[in-house]
Amino acid sequence: MVRQTVYDAPSHRRANPRAAGDGNPKLIMQFLLLVRRSIYDPSFYRSIPQRPFSFTLRYFFTLTVGVAVAASVLVSLRAVPVLRDTLLELGKSFVVAVPQDFTVTIEDGVAQANSATPAVVPFPRALAHSISASSSLQYFLVMDPSTPFQQEKFFRLHTLLWLARDAVGVYDGPSAVKVLPFSREMGKVVLDAAAREKVYIAIQRFIRFLPLVVALFTFFAVGLTLAWTLVYYLIAALLVWGFARLRRVRLRYRDAYLVAVHAGTLGFILYGLSFGGLARVPFLYTFLLLVVVLLNMPAAPRGTQHFSGQRGKGYA
Repeated sequence: MVRQTVYDAPSHRRANPRAAGDGNPKLIMQFLLLVRRSIYDPSFYRSIPQRPFSFTLRYFFTLTVGVAVAASVLVSLRAVPVLRDTLLELGKSFVVAVPQDFTVTIEDGVAQANSATPAVVPFPRALAHSISASSSLQYFLVMDPSTPFQQEKFFRLHTLLWLARDAVGVYDGPSAVKVLPFSREMGKVVLDAAAREKVYIAIQRFIRFLPLVVALFTFFAVGLTLAWTLVYYLIAALLVWGFARLRRVRLRYRDAYLVAVHAGTLGFILYGLSFGGLARVPFLYTFLLLVVVLLNMPAAPRGTQHFSGQRGKGYA
């Protein structure tokens, strides 16, 4: 007969998972302590079944915010200098590479130039090497409205954008192109030296906000991506539940899910930082989660089972 044993969770001081959103250094330290305990603290894992579900959810979303902020900093440090130089060089090319007297007028859905010689805007140097290595592209923009758009001519120009007589062609792959036709509703558009200078000035103004734009975009993109791992934990909980059974520890699925969320902390952090350039290893997330469970959930002695079915009681 199997003897059933239920153990009370040891007394402990609960760390507040809302700490990361608070400016109080003491609360931040408490949250960092909770992160450490989620990586390794068997006594903490014994207490998980008695905690409310909201405790782990607050912990998860606070950790998500922290990791998203860290990833945003890493991405900004790497991307902002490159983007700034690229945009400035591109804007300058509109002014310098295109002849001052070259003008394109778009009216009634038809573009015309005052010169038979096409105007070419090259790729910024920061992009030229990587683009030429991965495709046949040589130019960022070719303004040649001498003929209507033709797909064959587009690929002969080796350009990302071609301003033709009746449309703008956009490179969309080695054998694909998007065509954006002009319409009469556009009115009259004049692309002369003054207009190109305005583009350059607008880029210079945008550069001032570039770090903020990159940081916010990265924060929300990484944060939303990480939030989806709550779905992954639905599957990981089954692994935790099965692993616990092998170690003679009975967990309800609800408790296995909470254990999975906390046990996934280390892999979650590494996964989030991979968006900032940290190398990503396949299946490392799941492997680390199971290792943390192994370290924090010792096998029960033979002849006993540890239960977590009652609120206020913990396993082992």
